[in-house]
Amino acid sequence: MAPNLQAPRGTRDILPELQPRWRFLEETAAAVADQLGFARIDTPTFEDKSLFVRAVGEGTDVVDKELFLTYGIASSPSEAQYALRPEGTAGIVRAFIEHGMHKRPQPVKLWTLTRNFRYDRPQKGRYREHVQWDIEYFGDASPFADAWILLAMHTFYKRIGITDATLIINTLGTPEERLAYRDALIAHLAGKALSEDSRRRLTINPLRILDSKDPVDHAALNGAPTLKDHLGDASLNHYQQVLSYLADWGIPYTEDARLVRGLDYYRHTCFEWLPNTATGQQSSIGGGGRYDGLIEHLGGQHSYAVGAGIGLDRVLDFFSTPAKSGGTRVGLIAEDDAGAKWCRTELLRRVEVGEWVHADLERGSVSSQLKSAASHGCTQVVIASAAGQETRNLA
Repeated sequence: MAPNLQAPRGTRDILPELQPRWRFLEETAAAVADQLGFARIDTPTFEDKSLFVRAVGEGTDVVDKELFLTYGIASSPSEAQYALRPEGTAGIVRAFIEHGMHKRPQPVKLWTLTRNFRYDRPQKGRYREHVQWDIEYFGDASPFADAWILLAMHTFYKRIGITDATLIINTLGTPEERLAYRDALIAHLAGKALSEDSRRRLTINPLRILDSKDPVDHAALNGAPTLKDHLGDASLNHYQQVLSYLADWGIPYTEDARLVRGLDYYRHTCFEWLPNTATGQQSSIGGGGRYDGLIEHLGGQHSYAVGAGIGLDRVLDFFSTPAKSGGTRVGLIAEDDAGAKWCRTELLRRVEVGEWVHADLERGSVSSQLKSAASHGCTQVVIASAAGQETRNLA
């Protein structure tokens, strides 16, 4: 018996009928990136595992539980440490360092579309292989860079018709300010009941407990000190300037003191976009923040950086995004031999000038050719015969 082969769990086939929506999202992302001065970069689908351990961080589910490792049949011990990328930023930062982009005129603004891989529990909006639009802004420490990333995301959502989503934003301050807060948070949680993941994070990455969805952790966090109370004037001013840009540009937002990034290289602004009807971290359709310390953390010269990623799979799952308009799609129909000869010549002409065209001249009857044209998405047909050509629009 032949095996019942199916797509691997947590993946999906993008069938032809869904492709126009994918194309619309991808082309909109590219257009917004180009309009706002981001240049495209593409990085390898797999990198050395250590890149993700350092960039994404030990103590995170992505590194501890979700990395797809690669093992070649004849691979060397070093090659056995490759992993499929779980997100786009790490590879871009590695490329920024490797190619000396800090020497280019600053700021350097980059974007990419990536296929990312996480060995995660599949559910709606969460796939083991997913597509992400990634934008990164290097070489600018000002709040304007943070706001520019948020403007790009807002513009993308607006262009694809998403209005029912909320920007959630917070400030992380500096690593020094977070260190003092970290001690206060650990002191508050000492002796309290925590989930298994949060008990592990308490000594490795305690700030990540703040965004836990476990009710046990919610109870433990009642009355916990807030990070904002531990921030100095410079950090608070940076945050307020970001918010002032959002106000000037009419971008609505909601502040959330529990939205955090736990690693030391993150600074100041962090954010997510959530569907208004969604709950849970897996429902985020985009997010990011400032990570000034990451380039130096990965061995490069210190440079400022802020970036974001938008999950296109989640956008498709949570919203009825439109399809890319195909314009006029013409089918050529031959009614007789003279019509077939005209269609062959006309088919070549339209192909050479770059027009969309369909023909199925061996199908026989006009009726059969019309069915073929309709099934291939033609919006118009030209029926050719010895008497000439007749153009018809298809419903």
